[in-house]
Amino acid sequence: MEPAFRKILSAAEEGSSAGKRLAARLIPRFVKDYPRLTVDAATSLVNLCNIRAHDNMPEPILAGIRKDAFKGLGLLCTSCADNPNKGSAVLSDIVDFLVSRLRWRPDRTREESHRTPCENGSSQMSPPPDIQDVLEALEDAFLTVPQQVLEHCWQALKASDRQSLAGVRHLVCCRLLKEREWSDLPGQGNIDSAETSKDSERPRSLAAFVLGSRPRVVAWIRKTALAFREGTTNCSWFAALGHCHVVQ
Repeated sequence: MEPAFRKILSAAEEGSSAGKRLAARLIPRFVKDYPRLTVDAATSLVNLCNIRAHDNMPEPILAGIRKDAFKGLGLLCTSCADNPNKGSAVLSDIVDFLVSRLRWRPDRTREESHRTPCENGSSQMSPPPDIQDVLEALEDAFLTVPQQVLEHCWQALKASDRQSLAGVRHLVCCRLLKEREWSDLPGQGNIDSAETSKDSERPRSLAAFVLGSRPRVVAWIRKTALAFREGTTNCSWFAALGHCHVVQ
């Protein structure tokens, strides 16, 4: 019932710490049943992502709320993709917000500015907790709307913002291109058992897992990276996304 869902939205704005955290978890779960409230749902989650000092809430509690809210935004992308009316605009705003939060301080990225993260298995500075939350949300969004995520990442690269560059590089190189065991890939339980048995011994990246069945997205990556190749040093690792094996 819509009144019950509106109470969840109200809890995100006015509830206790427990109420806010519960709202962050319930909003993406039930918003698909109330598509006309998609904008309100996204706004509530963004506000929770931005929650900071609070008189009655210590920082660890606030960090937990933000973590659930970022996770909720990533999951909300699925509902937005299924909403032909307001969903597309809200989806773009969500991804833009998440990519804008992929920012490290310059002193934390000095080492990464000279080499690709995770290259040759080298150790890298772990992102701070808030950046980890954003990375996980973008991974969830990438599962549903990979091209939208990559388009916003590409815009961040073109802006030549050093802080954004570090975050986007980490997302692409250490999250999307990093090989994982089959069991660590999302949704593998829905794959045919014969295919699972065949592929389970072969590590696979999230990019290959998602883009392998999306030839149009792979073609866009290749075209975009090629068009921007001249005059940039940021293209090679982004272009690597376009080398994913495509299942025709």
